[in-house]
Amino acid sequence: MNAVMIGRRPVGPDRIFIALELGATHGGLASIRRLLKEAASAGADGAKFQTVWAHEFMVRDDGTEVEYETVEGHRRESIWTALQRRELSEAEWRDVRQMCTDLGLAFL
Repeated sequence: MNAVMIGRRPVGPDRIFIALELGATHGGLASIRRLLKEAASAGADGAKFQTVWAHEFMVRDDGTEVEYETVEGHRRESIWTALQRRELSEAEWRDVRQMCTDLGLAFL
């Protein structure tokens, strides 16, 4: 099997690609910065993101809540609020991409 390229990284039988999944794990730009630095320090190859807009998933905030654990402890909030916290502007996405580049991570 030949290697394929993900960004500038060869991936194949002798080289795996390790990506940090940031889809539901970040709470906004500040936590993204922290997580990217940790991923780069740990040797990750890239960081995978998901674009989220609350209004595309839900018609309105109906009060439905979600509970989960974070490094800060137990959290309970509306799904609407959780989704909105993960929304980034175009300018913020450009900043995130630049952060990845500066840290040597592929932006996925």
